[in-house]
Amino acid sequence: MPQTVSLGRQPAGQVVTVHVSDTTFTIELKEGPRTVQRTTDIAIP
Repeated sequence: MPQTVSLGRQPAGQVVTVHVSDTTFTIELKEGPRTVQRTTDIAIP
């Protein structure tokens, strides 16, 4: 099952850049980067 990450209302409608590692997602936002732990081990193509 894919992982869903909620970013709140402020980035709604914005295009964001996501950096993916084996254990985390780092989302580049206007307010600064936000790092979230991955909860799945599904390969990302």
